[in-house]
Amino acid sequence: MPDFLFGYSGLGVPIGIVFWIIALVFIVLAINWARKNLDKSKIPILAVIAAGIFALQAFNLPTGFGVSGHLVGGALAAIILGSPFAAVFIRR
Repeated sequence: MPDFLFGYSGLGVPIGIVFWIIALVFIVLAINWARKNLDKSKIPILAVIAAGIFALQAFNLPTGFGVSGHLVGGALAAIILGSPFAAVFIRR
């Protein structure tokens, strides 16, 4: 996200803090999911999906106003592994 969307208006820091709090909640939920449900047979699948999605996200698509988008593979990981929390490990 470019700086001019929120950064110059004085809202950049408060919005960033709110988004970090939201992200931390989902990171904690994903770690708890992984401890309970992620067994050794799913880890190689998770790694292959992460590598493929990383390669696909290298292609940026221009969307206008100085912003570009890229393919998001979190949904694919969630479908294959059966949980939306798997997408948290793919993204970061």
